[in-house]
Formats: sequence, structure tokens, C-alpha cells
Amino acid sequence: MMAMLAVVSGLSVAQSVAGAPARADDGDIWHVPGNVALLSYLPNTFELGAAYSPIGSSGTPVTFSNLQNGTLDVAIKSSSLAYFLFKQGGTVTNWLGGSLRLGRPLSLGYAYSWTSGVPGSGESNLGMMVRPFNFASLGLTLDTNPLAPAVLGFGLAVRPLAFVPHLAPWLALTADAPV
Repeated sequence: MMAMLAVVSGLSVAQSVAGAPARADDGDIWHVPGNVALLSYLPNTFELGAAYSPIGSSGTPVTFSNLQNGTLDVAIKSSSLAYFLFKQGGTVTNWLGGSLRLGRPLSLGYAYSWTSGVPGSGESNLGMMVRPFNFASLGLTLDTNPLAPAVLGFGLAVRPLAFVPHLAPWLALTADAPV
């Protein structure tokens, strides 16, 4: 019974914002693909996530009889490893990553993602997160893909409610940009 409660308490149902990586904010499981190093800072040891959007790959809503063309995201996370499956139309992308926390202020991570049926689609993601204080985080990412130039990214997150512990996770102000 206790194991069942742990799984239910770690259930996340949300939708990630497409094209908007969160490199320094550890708000929830959906931010992990933005910076794999965030895995070390998420509060729950085990999480499951599922999200479905009835918006097709063309950006238009799908009809009820055509629901398989929507966007489906599935995630599973342990304390330092995570797997994501992103399905949009006929395209399936797999993402597998892990992180290592080096003391309280530093976390390093590596992830690899690939798209089924697309040769050469493998992408490596390196991430680093520095949290010198409870109210501030800095994130740095490097995404490499053999089919495109490497992308270096930087993120900053400030949690203004960090001094009120029960309210701290409720608000984070973030800024993320490619460098």
C-alpha cells in the first residue's frame, strides 16, 4: 500500500511548452529535457508523467476520430535517471538521461535523444546546474546533433518566495536563452 501511495504522490500531469527549454528552473519533471542536470534537484524520488494535446504536428486541432495525430508525452523519473517519450503524429522521439549531484550547489548531466526511423537524428545534451543559494539557480547546456550546429544555452532562475519554505516552489522567475 505504501508503494502505491508513493507512485500516486509523484504523478505529474502537465504539458511542456514546445520550444521553451527551462535550463535553470527545477519546477517539475517536464523541465528536465531543457537541462538534464535538473534531475538532481527535483524533490520526488520517483515520478510518472503523462500529457496529451489534441493539437497535431501542423498546429491545428485534430478531430475526435483522428486523436492519434495529437501530441503525447510520457515520462518516468527516478532519483537520477529519466526517460521521456514524445509522440507527435507519426514521429516518436525517445530521450534518456542521467545526472550526478556533486555536493549541494552543483549538478552535471548527460542525455541522449533519438527519433525513430530518422537516420542520424541522435542528439547529445550536456547540462550543468549551479544553485549557490535556495533562491537562485544558473543553468548551462550544450546540445549537439550531427545534422545541425551545436547550441549553447544559458538559464537563470530566481525564487523570490524561497524565504517562506512552504511557498518557495510556487513561484520561479526564469530567463533562458541560446548563447
